[in-house]
Amino acid sequence: MTSFQTTFLSRDILKLSGSDTKPLLQSLLTCNLDHLDDDHSLYGALLTPQGKILETMFLTQVGGDVLIDIPFGRGAALAKKLQLYRLRASMEIEVVTELKIGITPTLDSLPAECVNATRDPRHEELGFRFFIHKDTDLPVHEEEYRIFQTALGIPEMTAGFSESAVFPLDVNLDALNGIDHKKGCFVGQEVASRMFRKGEVRKRTYLVLGASLPQGTTLRQNDRIIGEVTFTIENLGLAIIRLDRLDSDSDEADAEGISATVMKPEYLP
Repeated sequence: MTSFQTTFLSRDILKLSGSDTKPLLQSLLTCNLDHLDDDHSLYGALLTPQGKILETMFLTQVGGDVLIDIPFGRGAALAKKLQLYRLRASMEIEVVTELKIGITPTLDSLPAECVNATRDPRHEELGFRFFIHKDTDLPVHEEEYRIFQTALGIPEMTAGFSESAVFPLDVNLDALNGIDHKKGCFVGQEVASRMFRKGEVRKRTYLVLGASLPQGTTLRQNDRIIGEVTFTIENLGLAIIRLDRLDSDSDEADAEGISATVMKPEYLP
């Protein structure tokens, strides 16, 4: 059951417009643009040719335009990357400064001034995302929301992994509706599909419970390294775990002398 208050996130927003916008994004991103419309947003990623994640983003259709929101400070770099791929395509890219991102647990709690509320495509308990004018004076509960998201075991760029450091399966992108292996070609698709179709996932992001552990803390079971903490907030954390080293009979781990509990998120298969 969703249990956070309406909050506003520090995100950069890009507006993409033009007749080639959706076809071009379809050829670049992991998500399937055929499923993007005014009522349904998407979560997806831009990969390197080697299959690692460069950016993760949300895509929302507003009229004939596509709005992309990504972590604060990353918008200009993404705009440059998209410009490199644009070539002769009819697509204009604009940095949006007059809007901010809001998240609300239910449609009943939407602010009256919001634009295009759509359910977070990653997980039903993450509520609805919407756009609102940046000067709208409403309470901010961003840390509360981040704690709630981490408790679900959901990582994202800057809060669980960094640029060019992980493959999609490492951070559960497939289980969070962020990659469509049936859609056809996209950047990095060959590597991503090969890893997916092998049928043996080597790494996953798990939830870590216990004392507040610094990012980079090594986790061990039976004197073997099983993973590393990638994000913490209060007494919750996320870690990328080597599944082939994980003790299936125990969820206890040693975090450099501190006892911690390692748990598979409920949404993982």
